[in-house]
Amino acid sequence: MKKIMVICGAGASSAFLCLALNRMAQQDSLDFNFQPTSIENPTIIGAAVVALANHVATEANLEAIQKATDAIIVVMPKNVRGMFGAKDAMTLIKQQLLQP
Repeated sequence: MKKIMVICGAGASSAFLCLALNRMAQQDSLDFNFQPTSIENPTIIGAAVVALANHVATEANLEAIQKATDAIIVVMPKNVRGMFGAKDAMTLIKQQLLQP
């Protein structure tokens, strides 16, 4: 199972997004496990992908995450907020994980 950490400001909107993404992954029989975390205390150990909400994807945050993990790092589009834009987030993550 591929662990995908979804990072937002406080962890609340990423929790809602993870609910939607986990449902989508299950429906598509994808071996993905989406877990929410906050930018203040990101839990990224063991992640295959770290997906950042657009509003927390500052240069400093990206550099810190790059130093802390060898996971694929993606910045989600601006339209991804909470459960809104979950399809776009899933498309982006699938492109990174399922590319040949």
